[in-house]
Amino acid sequence: MKKNEVKLKEHPLSPLVLKLSYLSSGVSTIMMTLLISVTMIMVLFVMHPLHYAAVGGLGWFLWKQAKPADTIRPRAGRRSKPKGMVVLGDGTVTPELLLQLGSARMDWDNWRPTYVMAETDISSERRGNLLERRKRREKEEQAGLDVVPYPDPDAPFYWRWFKTLDCIFKCISAVWKAWPDAVFLGPTPLSYAVCAAAYLFRLTMLRRMRIFYIESFGCVTKLSPVGQRLHRFADVVATHWPGAGAGQARVHYVGRLSLSDGGQHMAPVVMEDMDDLPAPAPKEDYVLLTAGETCFNELMKAVDTPSFVTALKELGYSRLQVHMGFSEYKPTNILKHAGIGFGVTFVPHDPPLVAKRAARAALVIGHFDPASTIDALTSRSKLVTVINPLEEEFEERRLGEELAKR
Repeated sequence: MKKNEVKLKEHPLSPLVLKLSYLSSGVSTIMMTLLISVTMIMVLFVMHPLHYAAVGGLGWFLWKQAKPADTIRPRAGRRSKPKGMVVLGDGTVTPELLLQLGSARMDWDNWRPTYVMAETDISSERRGNLLERRKRREKEEQAGLDVVPYPDPDAPFYWRWFKTLDCIFKCISAVWKAWPDAVFLGPTPLSYAVCAAAYLFRLTMLRRMRIFYIESFGCVTKLSPVGQRLHRFADVVATHWPGAGAGQARVHYVGRLSLSDGGQHMAPVVMEDMDDLPAPAPKEDYVLLTAGETCFNELMKAVDTPSFVTALKELGYSRLQVHMGFSEYKPTNILKHAGIGFGVTFVPHDPPLVAKRAARAALVIGHFDPASTIDALTSRSKLVTVINPLEEEFEERRLGEELAKR
């Protein structure tokens, strides 16, 4: 293997992620022609005719730089370890993104990633550190972490604009400091700013960066709103379902995602049959009720009734653990109707802890977000899903139908 290359093997994404270091897919011929044409027209009106030769030379240089990725070779004499940037965003799609990267089987001794997360995220940093400790053999070299501001939807209008501008500038600064060879994006709004910064550096020829977009596990027949906008700028768009983005340029189906060893290694494998998973961990007699990474007050209100507790008792369960996520309504009435011999406890919002509880639960009832679904599929627990009508980004109903077939 040559220097400045990442070692990839035995994964459908591997042929796509070629020569991550110092390679560029190049700007499209149409866009580059448009850029050169606009520049020359502006110069014709505002500059002296003696500068036409200089403008023509600049246009020729830009045209020569717009090469396909496979025709540009790594420059000699540069650093030996390629660098990457992984956008974890606000935490809602962090498990999917990290699992897909873990399955790529890259040479982690020579791979130096920088993680970008929102300041409101409380789980992505822990998940990223867990992946690093499992994958990296060189303990003395740690991955970088950049925390950027994230707009609060409930904040005043003027404050949201200020935070948005602050987020954009911080993302540009993060890309400038990390100076990655490849950028990995997910379906999170934070990917807009990082993708714009990476594409800006690529357009100005300051840095040749590959842009990879990994679509959510919850998008079955179409791309998410973030994916529909960013797939025009990404070099590769990886999807987990064949119908997502079918027929669109640069969209590649890489197989469905599942986990092995009960999620302990966070090393997913691409399987067509869920029965190939290893034996699950021993189950306990409790039910886990989770709202995932969302606010699902309707679910909390629906289970806060005596009939729900009675149904669980009739099924033979003696304990209920409630994870509210970001829900504001706390189901306290079930504590009154629990009675003797039935325990109710509330689990704090700690995604790694919730994943461990899901692995031990005999039954998981929760919102059908990708993170909760992956945790349940990992542990092979019984799964009862409730569709949240407020969450329109992911095709929850279609995802449930596809998983029910398997």
